[in-house]
Amino acid sequence: MNVRRILERKSHPEVVHILASLSASSDPSSTDHLKEFLRIRDGDMLGKFVTPRLACLGLLQKGELGVRALLAALPDAPGASYPRSIVEALWHASEGRISDSVLLKGVELVPPLNSPLPKKTIQSARKAFAALVDQALVDENTFNTIIGFLDNQSLSSFGASGEEKRRFRSRVFDVFAKGRIRISEGLIGEFETLLNRNAPEEIYQRFLADNPVFLDPLASEVISKHRLGSEYVTDFVIRRLDSHYVLVEIEKPQDGVFTAGNDFSAKFSHALGQVLDFQEWIDSHGEYARSVLPEITSPKGLLIIGNASVFSKRQRQKLHRFNLNSSTVQVLTFDEVAHNARRLYRNIFQSASGSIA
Repeated sequence: MNVRRILERKSHPEVVHILASLSASSDPSSTDHLKEFLRIRDGDMLGKFVTPRLACLGLLQKGELGVRALLAALPDAPGASYPRSIVEALWHASEGRISDSVLLKGVELVPPLNSPLPKKTIQSARKAFAALVDQALVDENTFNTIIGFLDNQSLSSFGASGEEKRRFRSRVFDVFAKGRIRISEGLIGEFETLLNRNAPEEIYQRFLADNPVFLDPLASEVISKHRLGSEYVTDFVIRRLDSHYVLVEIEKPQDGVFTAGNDFSAKFSHALGQVLDFQEWIDSHGEYARSVLPEITSPKGLLIIGNASVFSKRQRQKLHRFNLNSSTVQVLTFDEVAHNARRLYRNIFQSASGSIA
């Protein structure tokens, strides 16, 4: 489907019917076509505000699949109106309704674009909006988009009743207060203390399972000890907000990464091989893997092992070069995980201080 040509040649009512048809279609490609309407900017002055909102309504009628598609479309959405339309759609859906934007008041919606949302879609939208709040803590673009949406929502509620405004404020504060990113100086200190202990591997795994923000601040789901058939057991499977997966292997901070001759150690090579085996298993069992881990394909790998503080300069450079050359597997040392967590905490704290000031 040539979305750009449709936007250039079709009238607004014709675009509405096309979007409604895609929304009602059971063809898997229809979801991708709807996403394209959120990636290609309508050249019409009114269309650039109306088209993305209509495409969002179409995707919401796809249920949980459509909600995930909205999240996936957000990073590539052009301009300011398109990203805000996605956030607006998820917000209203989380409240159990379709968009009440004044920009759609003059548009004659065609079913199913204006159909009531089922309970599962509403629940999925609530999780998605909460995930965006989490992402806003570590991503400036998402933060600015949410703030822009809230600003627009405040302006558009000019004629709303006092109770409606109070409910909106209460709901917003509730969502922000329940964000999933939980990190503190105490937690970071606890992790750093743990790194100095020669504890069993299970202790480190348990800490990371309880505090997944250390693994990935944008993780929407973290599964511990996930089986891949009868052959392998991962330490963690991470599903990120963008629906991409990461397969994780955990060793110990005390495990050596290098030999005395600056070659990668047998322990490192074995652990890296485990990650590669995980990835190969997923690619070799595609349909079965996706029946257990929805939408998984060509997942990234993450190996956490050793402690960089004992590395020589040459060893640091070698591991850095390995990560530069590897597009599918990243290696982090435990002290790098702690450093990344401290940097995340500092960024959140500074952002919060700046917004209060």
